[in-house]
Amino acid sequence: MKGYAVMVIIIWFSRGSTLNECKPCQCCNYGAGSCILFNNIQDYCYNGCRDGYFSPKCTHSCRDHCLKCKELWTCDKCQDGYYGEWCQECPNRCETCSNWNNCDVCKDGYYNGKQYFNSVETTTCQYACPASCKTCSSFHTCQECKSGFIIKSTFNYKENIWYRTCDPICDSGCKTCTSKYFCTECINGYYLANEYCHKCNENCISCSSQQRCTACIDGKYNHYFNDCRYSCKQECKSCTSYNTCAACVRGRYGTSCEHNCSHGCLNGDCNKSNGYCLCKTRFTGEKCDKCNDYKYGTNCEKNCPRDCLDPMCDSNGHCFKCKTGFLGNKCEKCQVGLYGQNCDINCPIGCANNNCTTEGVCYSCKSGKYGIDCTGSLLSRL
Repeated sequence: MKGYAVMVIIIWFSRGSTLNECKPCQCCNYGAGSCILFNNIQDYCYNGCRDGYFSPKCTHSCRDHCLKCKELWTCDKCQDGYYGEWCQECPNRCETCSNWNNCDVCKDGYYNGKQYFNSVETTTCQYACPASCKTCSSFHTCQECKSGFIIKSTFNYKENIWYRTCDPICDSGCKTCTSKYFCTECINGYYLANEYCHKCNENCISCSSQQRCTACIDGKYNHYFNDCRYSCKQECKSCTSYNTCAACVRGRYGTSCEHNCSHGCLNGDCNKSNGYCLCKTRFTGEKCDKCNDYKYGTNCEKNCPRDCLDPMCDSNGHCFKCKTGFLGNKCEKCQVGLYGQNCDINCPIGCANNNCTTEGVCYSCKSGKYGIDCTGSLLSRL
């Protein structure tokens, strides 16, 4: 069985039917100029493949989230945020990691180490920076401040250590100001009035006054009033009217997000206009609504029957055509008059209706014949 699986994989690759296949010469490093005839291989990529592809012709894609590989099953270099031969996802606060327990670089707003002096030290970016820090190396050392704040260094004599904190430059809601209490520009969610930044209503991303929103949060839109009080239909992530969606929630597409993305779409996402998407493993087609050759099933996880011609089959595993000697929806039977693993052996000549079991035993004998294979003659016994 293992040998058969290997054979199927080899045939799969040799037919050029892998996920997200790249056409010859299109995925070579440095473009088609490095695509040559080399060692009797036409379209050989002399300078290697661009990220995400492998094989001498760079036609096969690596597994999901893999940048460099020599074969489908193992990865030499993963995208940031993934690790290991299988490109498993790092902990969600890691920018990069070497394994599940070791983040090399934290995402903005998190850090490795101790939360406080007497805390347990971690390497999974477990701890959040102070709210005003964009990046930090510890709970008392901000490296970069968020907009509206500035680094301030103070020495803590009790702990005998320098603190680098982010103190506000402007008052709350200000993006720019002439002094702490006089704003000249507000951050999103606030509007400027009398040199002070007032908070917009909760449905606004931005506004020019408490009653006039210039942009709504996801799921809300302006209509008769301008305060983003109206809700989009539930299939819309954002909209300009109830039935006109600007963006769909994950898994939907269409003008009104009325269609479901294909089950084969990667991460459930597809193009809002036409439903086209990147495919999960084993799926193919512009909408990833078909299985790759040799596969069928809800998740394209099943192999087509062994004796399909090609072998190719439909979504139910039924063969389009059978190999010579076979019949049945899944080519699981021998044609009348044949038996054997490959249905290439004739039933014994004495079988009635030329019909026998898969082991070559006659169901019944022709008139005048007897025995398991119906070779005996009743006349010879007289």
